[in-house]
Amino acid sequence: MIRMITNWQKQRIHHLAQRIGLITKDDDGRINDIVYRDLLQRWYGVKSCLKLSEALAENCIKRLTYIASKMGVWEIYESNKTKYNDLGHRPGYASPAQLRMIEAMWIDVSYQKNIQEKQTALRKFLLSHYRINDLRWLDIRDVSKIINTLKEMGKKRKGKSYDMKK
Repeated sequence: MIRMITNWQKQRIHHLAQRIGLITKDDDGRINDIVYRDLLQRWYGVKSCLKLSEALAENCIKRLTYIASKMGVWEIYESNKTKYNDLGHRPGYASPAQLRMIEAMWIDVSYQKNIQEKQTALRKFLLSHYRINDLRWLDIRDVSKIINTLKEMGKKRKGKSYDMKK
């Protein structure tokens, strides 16, 4: 039995396509996805990613990620899903998942050019606003404050907003 595309894969494909510029919005807010649909037709013989199998969707994500990284609009992070897991769940401190989320949000809203500069800027931000010099020492009480701050920064930069599922 062929497994169809997952919701996560749909979201990732659309996000990458928007970053690359395959999906755009006009001044009236209407979506223009002709180039995106033509690309899917050329690559896989379908007009919608909903018609892709899970394996083909994964292939599409890899191809779009490669293009986006070459264009400089996407950075590939190795094994980010396990980053900070070595810390475990420490009483009074942010969880590994919260640390990854804050780091990812910072990467989205910061203006620095590469990952090292972004991480340095995050440390400076944390030191100046929360008096900690490394994300690993983030107090659980400050997590929601930082997330809300990053959401506001995202709104100001590119009109982006974060809708977090609880």
